[in-house]
This record gives sequence, structure tokens and C-alpha cells, in this order.
Amino acid sequence: MRIYNRRITEELSKRIREVLALDSPIDLKEAVIRLGGELIENNSLEGDVEAKIICASEAEKVNFKIIINNQKYSSRKKFKIAHEIGHLFLHMGYLTDFWGEMNEYTDRDYSKVGFIMEEYEANEFAAAFLMPKDEFKKIAEEKIDEDELGIEYFYNLNEIAKYFGVSRSAVLTRGMWLGIFG
Repeated sequence: MRIYNRRITEELSKRIREVLALDSPIDLKEAVIRLGGELIENNSLEGDVEAKIICASEAEKVNFKIIINNQKYSSRKKFKIAHEIGHLFLHMGYLTDFWGEMNEYTDRDYSKVGFIMEEYEANEFAAAFLMPKDEFKKIAEEKIDEDELGIEYFYNLNEIAKYFGVSRSAVLTRGMWLGIFG
């Protein structure tokens, strides 16, 4: 039985950002290139598949390809690309000893037993990768709105989302996971 460790995922995303010298908001196309991959946006994915990763052949100039459906909103697309990078490291073993044992990773339906945890882990990685914990806390504190009496009353999720280039929903979820909201 696999045990998931949120702290390890948080640290992994932090290290990858440091190695790639990425600042917020992350240019994910550049991140994929720096990791040795290629980002392909098209409508070739069938059904409700939003994205998948495939190992490139030895003849190609890249190590992997992330294929993403280009019909999604840009903030959703950004999260999905980071999610796929999460799968790349967490589930495909990229840059580790067992890279290559799994040649393709397609996101699975959340309802299928056994895949729920992998999708959850990739979502956590994506959130941490796009919105690092310390930076998120700092920006959230800067984006608190006040009422007419100067009393702080809520986090401005739209402004936080704009800063990181993600959806309001992603900000809300990240804030809850970090124990900042609610």
C-alpha cells in the first residue's frame, strides 16, 4: 500500500521551481522546455481526456510530450499542465531510476478505484508548483480587502488568482489545503 505524503509533494514542487529558476506566475511552456519536454496544444484527445503525457522516442529531440486539449480556459489549462508535470515526477519517475517503465500517462476518471489518489497527488503538486506555500501566504495577506471602517473582512481571491495566473477555484482550494481559508 502506497502512503501519500503532502510534505514531500510540497518539497518536490519547491525544488523543481528552484532548479528551473521559475518565478510566479510560471510560464509553463518554458518550464516544460527546461524539463526537456514539449507542450502540444490541440484537439486530438478523445472523449473527456484533458491531457496526457507520452515518453518521446529516442529519435526525438525531447524526453516527453504533454498533450493538452486547447479548448479549456487558460487558467484551467495552466493548472492542468502543472498537474501533468506532477504525474511526470510522482507517477512516471521522470529523472529517477525507473523513468521509462511507463511510456504514457493519461488522466483517469476520478471514479475509478486506484486512480483517485494519483489524481489527488497530481492536483496537490500542481497547486504547490503554481502557488508555493510561503509566497501564497504572503500574497494572501497582501490581498485582504477592508470594509468602509478599515476592518479586514475577506481575502480577495480574484486578486490572488490574478497574481499567480490561476483560477479563483484553484486559489480557494490551495488556501483551504494550507489552512488559510476556512
